[in-house]
Amino acid sequence: MKLPLLALFAVLPCLAIAQTSTNGTDNPTPPSCGNGGGPKEHRPHPLDLAHLTAALNLTADQQAEIGPILSSAADQRKAIFDNTSLDPQDKQAQLKSLHEQTVTQIEAVLTQDQVAKFQKMQQGPPHKK
Repeated sequence: MKLPLLALFAVLPCLAIAQTSTNGTDNPTPPSCGNGGGPKEHRPHPLDLAHLTAALNLTADQQAEIGPILSSAADQRKAIFDNTSLDPQDKQAQLKSLHEQTVTQIEAVLTQDQVAKFQKMQQGPPHKK
């Protein structure tokens, strides 16, 4: 269960970038989050506003509400990582709390069917046995 939680936090900055980036039109552009590498470099992930919109069939109103939630979460996540006074366990605890807060805020915007799909998305792909 830790992996999906950490994976979500690895992409929160990408989510905020995807929500705010445009290519000069009304269409958002995908984030430029790197292709892996060091711990400071963000890996691309399909869980951004565009992906949520497609996967959950978000309305324009839902997108307008979720975008700032993702942006705020990314800012808070960056502040946690930049806080050198926190030890790794405290950072992990704060990130977990932020994740739970963000999920709760997003779910409050979704319909019951969308919440069910969103929760399945967070679980990740089924594990092979």
